[in-house]
Formats: sequence, C-alpha cells, structure tokens
Amino acid sequence: MTEHQYSSLLATQREYFATGAPAALKHRKEALLKLKTILEKHGNELSEAVEKDLRRSAGVTQMLELSGVLMEIDYFLENLDDWTAPHYVDKTLATALDTPMVVSDPKGVVLLISPWNYPLNMVLLPLVPIIAAGNTVIIKPSELSAHSAAAFDKLFSEYFEKRFISVVQGGIPETTELLKERFDHIMYTGCTPVAKIILTAAAKHITPCTLELGGKWWVLCSQKEPND
Repeated sequence: MTEHQYSSLLATQREYFATGAPAALKHRKEALLKLKTILEKHGNELSEAVEKDLRRSAGVTQMLELSGVLMEIDYFLENLDDWTAPHYVDKTLATALDTPMVVSDPKGVVLLISPWNYPLNMVLLPLVPIIAAGNTVIIKPSELSAHSAAAFDKLFSEYFEKRFISVVQGGIPETTELLKERFDHIMYTGCTPVAKIILTAAAKHITPCTLELGGKWWVLCSQKEPND
C-alpha cells in the first residue's frame, strides 16, 4: 500500500467511527461473536499458519494462543452491559443541580502492532477490548510471522468490513508509513527500542499509547541493558 492508501484507509475508518456504529452496544457484541466464530471455525487454519512460521505444533498453539482468547471473549460478553452503562457518582457543591456520572467513550481509530513470538495471541488478546470498547482498528502483524499475518488478513477480510477491522501486511517500511498517520490510540507489544520509535511518532499527534515491553523480546531486539 502507498502512503495515500494508508491515509485513505484511516479516513474510511474514521468516517465509519463517526457514524457511531462501532460504539453501539449491539455492534460490539456482534463483532465479538464474529471473532469467536472465526476462532471456532478457523482455529486450525490459524494454528497451521503459526506452524509454518514458528514450527510449533498446531495443538500447542491452540492451547497457548487460542483457548484463552475464547475465554476472554466470553468474559467481555458477560460484562459488557455493566461496563458500558453510566456509573453515577456523588454530587459536590459544583454539581448539586446536576446528575453527575462517568460515561466510558470509545477512543476512535486504533493501531495495533503485534510481535512474532505469539502471532495469534498478541493480535487477538488486545483486539477483544479494542472491539468491546467500540473502536475501529488497523492491525499490523509482524513480518516475521508472515503466514499468520496472511491468515488474519484473509479471515478478517471475509468476516469484517475493512472500514471496521483491517490488516496491513509488511515490514518496517509499512509500519513507518502507518506511524505517519494520526491514530486515536496505539497498542504495541515488543521491545524498548521499537517502542521509542513508536512513541516519537505518536508524540507528533499527541496520540496515547499502550506498550507491553521487556522479557525475552528485549534480548532479541537489543544487547543493551533493559534500563538504558
């Protein structure tokens, strides 16, 4: 995809988000149920893609990466009504004549960047709350797990509209182009050096980020000390 195409994709998702459709409770639940259907019907296809990428047996991948996600989807479906409902809070002198409440709103268009070592889990686990919170999402899987990325692209294109969920395949050039765009939130799992690049790009648009860093992934990315 070209820079123009990334901008167009983002604009399409932003327009769809502005309609209010992704934020509707019914839409959130239906999307989660579709995601569950994908895992139940195509779990073997996804696991076989991981086997091509990592040489890990499909059975192990089902246990490590998919079973927990199915439980997570059920957990969100059970609690979504309560989580999305307004929560009333105590009045103060300034709000004595009001009905003060806390209302949780979706962020908007989210960029999800995932690593190679758990290529299914690190896409799906963050994806569940992104969907449940009423956002749209552009997913950038790792180029080091290309078969898994292609499987996601194929399945998500079949079950979801690209204006809601879209997968961008590729490596550093594609990620670099994506980071030039203004997202409403960025989620990244990986190493500290790459996180610094993401935060630098996000700072230009004051985009909030959620980062999961460290551990074995750090060793694969850098020989520096973790506190550097």
